[in-house]
Amino acid sequence: MNKTKRIFVALIMALVTLTSVMFAGCSVGTNGQNPFHTHSLTKVTPKAATCLEDGNREYYTCSGCGGAFADVEGTVMLFTNQYVIPAKGHQVLKHGEKKATCNSVGSKEHYECRWCNTLFKDADGMFQIEEAEKLPVLSHLLTKVLRKEAVGFTPGWEEHYVCNNCDTLYKDAEGLIETTLEAIKIAPSLTDFEYKIAFTPAANVESINGTGGAEYISATYTTADNGLPATQYTLKAGAKANMEVEAWIHSVVSQTMANGQNLRVPTFNGVARKMEMIVKNDGAQDVSFRYYAENYGDKGGVDVTIAAGETKTVTFEVKPGGSIGCNYAFKLLSDVSEETKITMYGYFYCEGEVDSISLYRDADKKNFKVGDSFTLDGLVVKAKGASYDEVVIANYMTDLEEGYVFTAEDIGTKTVTVAYGEYTTSYQITITA
Repeated sequence: MNKTKRIFVALIMALVTLTSVMFAGCSVGTNGQNPFHTHSLTKVTPKAATCLEDGNREYYTCSGCGGAFADVEGTVMLFTNQYVIPAKGHQVLKHGEKKATCNSVGSKEHYECRWCNTLFKDADGMFQIEEAEKLPVLSHLLTKVLRKEAVGFTPGWEEHYVCNNCDTLYKDAEGLIETTLEAIKIAPSLTDFEYKIAFTPAANVESINGTGGAEYISATYTTADNGLPATQYTLKAGAKANMEVEAWIHSVVSQTMANGQNLRVPTFNGVARKMEMIVKNDGAQDVSFRYYAENYGDKGGVDVTIAAGETKTVTFEVKPGGSIGCNYAFKLLSDVSEETKITMYGYFYCEGEVDSISLYRDADKKNFKVGDSFTLDGLVVKAKGASYDEVVIANYMTDLEEGYVFTAEDIGTKTVTVAYGEYTTSYQITITA
């Protein structure tokens, strides 16, 4: 090649090299810059990663060279791991089986991603489902509940039906008439402001009409079969009905107990009271008498006939006049041909608030063996209030039901709680093998 041609080829190659350098893409040099390229940058907005797709932080990309940069001037180049946020992947949580009820469907066990709420059939998140498999609504399974009477302070309920699946109450066996426990409740007979107090007949005899009562009747303090105070009256042979012999039974000012303790009972304060007297005839002949509250002029009295060997409960209402106290008397209505013993004790219903209760007398039996039945025999409970001293009460309740049969699991010491409304006291029993 001659000299001229060599010079021409060299010029051409230099021109091509210069042109390629000027118009080539972003062949970067120091700090990711190419002095011969001007970037055309577009902002890429940040995007959160999902369980399956990558996200990214904010960055800028060049449409010419495809580079990624941290700044709008394109001076700080980024590697992929500097702006890409990797996908998180599913994190599944277990949903246990939800039981169906009579009023709602249930669902089978399934899984749910805590991030995207996608549902899955399996714990590995492989089998996606649209919704959990449903469990169909159940049919009512009704059980009959028999009527329970109210006792003391405890309410009862009318006969009804309860669904074993959803606990809903119904009046009918078909489950068509829904009800509530409040609607079928039988109110208790006693409240905190009405309570039953044992009275003590007084051991004295008088005659109001001057016929000499002590000549025909004598009285002895005793106790009734259940341990409550009582009086035994001896009706002497020859007592006549027309003699109108009367004997005082009780003055409500005091209640003298068997150990000599004097318990002051509430006065009547001019309010009517219901009386309940228990009469036992230990004689061989029937006896008739009139039982009444003498202070109030025989108001509310009742005629009673007690057969030989009979025990009878007599109830009536005292309708007081001006007096705040009361003596209860009985007047013979039949002749007494032979000596006859009559035992009397009982209760009257009073109003007033109880402040506390305690045991007047412990139960007779505190030591039991496995197989024995629990008994409250001999237990006497007393109450105290602001308007009266302590009085014997009835209709208390215990947390251990009378008649309960002890098992090996009961061996040891147990506390028996005695409740009267909201007030409680207790005593301990021991169960052995």
